[in-house]
Amino acid sequence: MDYVDWSNTSIYDEVYGYIPLTNIELSIINHPVFQRLNHIRQLGNTFRVFPGAQHTRFSHSLGVMYIIDKMISSREINLESKDDRQKLRLAGLLHDIGHYPFSHAIETLYSNGKNVEGRHEKFGSFILNNYSIKDILSVNGYNPEEISRIFLATHDNPLFNQLMSSDLDADRIDYLLRDSFHTGVKYGRFDLDRILHTLTVSNEGLLGIDEEGIQAVDGYIIGRHLMWTTVYTHKTIAGYDELLKTAFRLTTDLDYANLQSLKKLSEEDLIKFNDSYVLSKIADNMASPDPYVSEICKTYFKRDTDNHLHIAKEYKEFTKESQTSKIAFQLDMYKNENNLERLMKKDYLKGWIFHSNSRTKLPSLKPNIIDLKQEDANSTGEMVKTLYIINDQKESIQYPKYKHSLVKHLIDLSFDVVRIFTKKAYTEEVKDIIEKDIEENYQ
Repeated sequence: MDYVDWSNTSIYDEVYGYIPLTNIELSIINHPVFQRLNHIRQLGNTFRVFPGAQHTRFSHSLGVMYIIDKMISSREINLESKDDRQKLRLAGLLHDIGHYPFSHAIETLYSNGKNVEGRHEKFGSFILNNYSIKDILSVNGYNPEEISRIFLATHDNPLFNQLMSSDLDADRIDYLLRDSFHTGVKYGRFDLDRILHTLTVSNEGLLGIDEEGIQAVDGYIIGRHLMWTTVYTHKTIAGYDELLKTAFRLTTDLDYANLQSLKKLSEEDLIKFNDSYVLSKIADNMASPDPYVSEICKTYFKRDTDNHLHIAKEYKEFTKESQTSKIAFQLDMYKNENNLERLMKKDYLKGWIFHSNSRTKLPSLKPNIIDLKQEDANSTGEMVKTLYIINDQKESIQYPKYKHSLVKHLIDLSFDVVRIFTKKAYTEEVKDIIEKDIEENYQ
């Protein structure tokens, strides 16, 4: 598989060692639009709790390119053409080109949970097809639109989609290993070599793991679950995310205020849209004449218990049956800004009640089981998201249904976290307000 156009340059990665680059990859990495990722933290505000979590979307993108190359170089994966290896490497390298500052923390302001166009993958596709970085691809014979379809998981080849976006894809593999390394939380480590060695494809063309690799997959899935519950939904990190989002809304320039404005940015202004931009705007507004804006900005920068957002109401649940429980539903109602406003009846509470919701999408917790016989199942849609175990006859079975998997015995687990945050001084009062509001409006 050495038909790719290798450069003389390799980058030393802290997780995998030397990562060799092709000439086109080196050109992309050197482009200012890609260099922007050097200034966007992979885990947003996680460094406020785990100080080592300073790694960037830049290093993660290199890691995804490396892992996808390892996956397609495994013994059972057969690519259809000589260009496929480079296409997939490029998709891995560019899959996060559209990430917003502080990663997912700021992304929610543009996607609002429902606006698919605001997701970083969609914005990445826009960047790849509308800024000068596309010229590097085009000059070398690669279609920017096709590369973006791979990381959007809408490519005509279902294997490409699975490699890039499924329950066992290059993105998830890298971020688990990388996040575990930098946070120091060891739960995210798993047997990558065994997974790569047992990677295979079923008769239907579905990516999966040979039955002999089931223990490695169990370790990978359980690692995802433990990283989610330990790191990704940590209460203090969630509180800082709420502060950051509020400060960003209050201080950002109009050019960056919404998705429509972002899509009109010059390349020079797009490059500025990184963590440093956000931090400088918040720092500049600590002296704002508006006392609320000033306090929000100061609170974000100060690291003491009085300046944390504190939990006034929290709901955690680990069983599938409770997903529709009244408590979770009631707290989720406060995602609606009108309902939040209703809680803030006292003037000094204005802007000091925050809703935060985190939900897992792990197959062990919310199994993604698709019936391949359904008429609406399609090779580029949800059917390719599921992780499969494949036997010696190349027959596939969905991992959550596989009798020898640990996850089969954990199928009823769920992990939803709904939290209402406020200032420490208001915690008890807000608890009472929420209880009364639930009594009056949601019983």
